Amino acid sequence: MKMLFPLAAVTILTACKTLIGADLFTSDLIAAVNGDTITAPLIISADTSTLQKCQEFSPDILTAVQSIYDTAEFIGCEKIGFDTYGRFRVQAGVISFTDTAPVPDAAFAFGVRKEGASYHVSYLINPDATRAIWDALPETMTKYETFKLDPILSAVLNNDLRNTVTITTDDVFADGTPVQGTATRDLPRRDQVELKMSDVTNTAFGTTNNVSHIVTFSITE
Repeated sequence: MKMLFPLAAVTILTACKTLIGADLFTSDLIAAVNGDTITAPLIISADTSTLQKCQEFSPDILTAVQSIYDTAEFIGCEKIGFDTYGRFRVQAGVISFTDTAPVPDAAFAFGVRKEGASYHVSYLINPDATRAIWDALPETMTKYETFKLDPILSAVLNNDLRNTVTITTDDVFADGTPVQGTATRDLPRRDQVELKMSDVTNTAFGTTNNVSHIVTFSITE
């Protein structure tokens, strides 16, 4: 993406990609359903184009993120492909629900819905809160940009239960391998799987859908 103005290089929650990632644990997700207050670390990675711009603008981005997540931390710059991203860690709530997915208070959260022996895990979004992060950025960063959420969603599911669980996914990349349609596989104890959502899922999140399915895991005796 070519920038029309030097200070427009910071593109968090704008027309360029924002990476949203998390590490989730099966025991925490079950605990949330059982009524415990659970949070999980979520990483928001903002495309800053270059390392220099990442170092220059990260303090202002951190202030904007802290307007929604007061304990947010800047955890460094990382080069991914041809671009450099500023990475910010927040604690996102894990919300249990039984019917319609709720709108979280913060910009992003996780939803868990129990159905029999299965736990359906999703990303949740509050579009107003994501816009509030954008609005909290200095005008010099946003003056020549248009707000548009364009996320790339991913998550790592860690099975820390005593037994193997069965996971179900829909059109994802699992450990880097494309998995088309609905698919199931076993996830042994102490194993993990990295899941990246499809382009269709990413595009819909925050526009036509305020919930995005990550994975379903089922416990078998």
